[in-house]
Amino acid sequence: MAPRILVVDDNPELLTLLTQLFENAGYSVAAASRGKQALELARTTPPEVAVLDILLPDMMGYHLADALRKERPE
Repeated sequence: MAPRILVVDDNPELLTLLTQLFENAGYSVAAASRGKQALELARTTPPEVAVLDILLPDMMGYHLADALRKERPE
């Protein structure tokens, strides 16, 4: 099974581009445009890696990274 990457960005063009690039490289990608949406995705299907935008509409990317680390400290 391909490693799962969570990509979070509120710019739809960049989110699409990153998703396509990672999928073309053989990764399984979960994409979100908001922090809370990303947390829900991470809870249902945990990613191995997350690529986060810093300035999201509903939270800072730093806060999202902290929340993801608390969900899965490993």
